[in-house]
Amino acid sequence: MWTKRIDKAREATEGHGELSLRAYTADSTVVVEIIDDGPGIPPEIQPRIFEPFFSTKGPGVGAGLGLHIAYNIVVHRHRGQIQVASVPGETRLRVVLPIRLAGSDAGVAQGDSQEARNQRGRMIQEGEVAPDTRSPE
Repeated sequence: MWTKRIDKAREATEGHGELSLRAYTADSTVVVEIIDDGPGIPPEIQPRIFEPFFSTKGPGVGAGLGLHIAYNIVVHRHRGQIQVASVPGETRLRVVLPIRLAGSDAGVAQGDSQEARNQRGRMIQEGEVAPDTRSPE
C-alpha cells in the first residue's frame, strides 16, 4: 500500500514537485502522512476517491481500486483511519493505525455505526486540526 501511495504522489507532481513523508506516534496510534505539492484533487471528485473503480485516468489505465483497497486494509482489517485533504499545492494522505488492536479480531468492531466507519475514511475538512496532527516533540 505504501509504495503505491508514494508513487501516486510522485506522479501527481509529474516528478518535479516535493514529496514529504512523516511518521510519528500520537495517542496510542501510529500516524503516517504522505504529502505532495502537486495540483491537488479537484473538489468535485474528492467525495468519490474511496469508491471502487473510480479513476481519473482514461480507460485501460489503472483499475480505480487503489484507494478503495487501501481503505479496506486500513479501516476494516486494522481498525484505523485513512484521510485525505487536498487543495492546489498540497495533498495530504494520512493513515492512522492503532499501535495495539484490542483482542485478536482485526475486523471492524461489531456495533460500529456507519458514521463511525465513515469517520475512519474521509476527507479532512479545511482548517481541521485533529489531535493526531501534532508534530512530535
